Amino acid sequence: MDRSARFWDRIAKRYARRPVTDEAAYQKKLQVTREYFNSESEVLEFGCGTGSTAIAHAPHVNRIHAIDISSKMLEIARGKADQAGIENVTFEQATGEPVAVAGDRLGYADPEFQASCSPPPPALPDPGEQPGDPAAEEQTIIDLMTAIYLDDEGPNDDRFDDPTGITDAREEIRSGSSEEAVANAEAIVEELVFTSPTEAWFRYRIETTTGTFAGRFGIAVNIEETWKITRNTICQDLALAGGSCGGFIDNIRPPGS
Repeated sequence: MDRSARFWDRIAKRYARRPVTDEAAYQKKLQVTREYFNSESEVLEFGCGTGSTAIAHAPHVNRIHAIDISSKMLEIARGKADQAGIENVTFEQATGEPVAVAGDRLGYADPEFQASCSPPPPALPDPGEQPGDPAAEEQTIIDLMTAIYLDDEGPNDDRFDDPTGITDAREEIRSGSSEEAVANAEAIVEELVFTSPTEAWFRYRIETTTGTFAGRFGIAVNIEETWKITRNTICQDLALAGGSCGGFIDNIRPPGS
């Protein structure tokens, strides 16, 4: 199973219970979107989650084909559609690969369309010498990133190789307009390579209530048998929300990209 799918499966129930952050703005978005629909519209929704948006739009179109990477999210979506008596929405588990939709009336199978939606990210560095148990070490790093962004452990500077300025940056964000988006941010590690037994590079994305920040790159280092996320990794993300760790923090990019 894809790591992203495992992550969303794990938090599906909690995600479903989470209220919409700004209900008025969400309803406005639905209204604006419906201006492009009519009774004959065929709609394809990417990343439908628990199906709320697809279900809301269903009475205004002919048919919706909604896809998501998480089977647990889709279970919740199907249950909500059944409860609402919605019959013109189909939910399918899928990734960014081509999806067959009734003869491709939606045009998704067109290679040019796919390429425009999913440009290839820069490649991670080449793998180097591996740690003793790569799979276990990789999961440790993924769990560490998850804990940092979900803040499951609360404030804990031990998770970083250098905590300088991180607490100050977080406090700066809490006093600004991005506090709610940051509080609900989640990091999903998409790919990871070990460049040495004590260093790992990874590509990840950040999901927030205001949007998705894809194509992020981070570094983890093993210090005295403990994996830590580098200061630059967390500080580059705090900077997105207006928090400064002090000094200039450049975004991490793979060598040569």
